[in-house]
Order: sequence, then C-alpha cells, then structure tokens
Amino acid sequence: MWDPEKEQAIRSVFEMKGSRILKNAMNKVRNGQDKGTWIPPSVWAALDLHWSSTKFEDKSVIAKVNQAVQKGVTTYCGDSISTAAHFEKQKG
Repeated sequence: MWDPEKEQAIRSVFEMKGSRILKNAMNKVRNGQDKGTWIPPSVWAALDLHWSSTKFEDKSVIAKVNQAVQKGVTTYCGDSISTAAHFEKQKG
C-alpha cells in the first residue's frame, strides 16, 4: 500500500490515465477501428444516437477547426531541429 498522504495524487493520476485510455478506446469504436464487442447493445444504441446528433457533429466540427488552427502555431516536430532549419523557418 502507498502512503495515505499521497492518496489524492495517486487517484488523480489514475483517473487521468483511465480517462485517456477510455477516450482513445471510444474514438477507435466510433471510427470503426474497434468493433466494441465489450459495449452492451443498449449502450451502443445510445452512442449511435449521440454520435449522429447535430449537437455532436457541431462540436466535432468546431474541435477540428480549433485543432487545425493550433497545429499551425505549435506543431511539435518530435525532436530538436538543426540551427540551419530554425534559421530558414525564421526567414520565411
């Protein structure tokens, strides 16, 4: 068992990671990459209704636009770039 004083921090990390895992799993189900056999049929029906609603579609479009705008400003390249490449980016 861990230190009781660290319970809140541990729970916070656990919930954050669990949330990310569930979000990724649901994205795979919605995009057809996973058949979602673990989802009960009644829940599938509710998800289909939600995913086909105009409210969900509108939020999805707004999120995609926001992602596209932010990617141009803060794209992570995965590693540092050379000084020459950095200089060229600043020139152009």
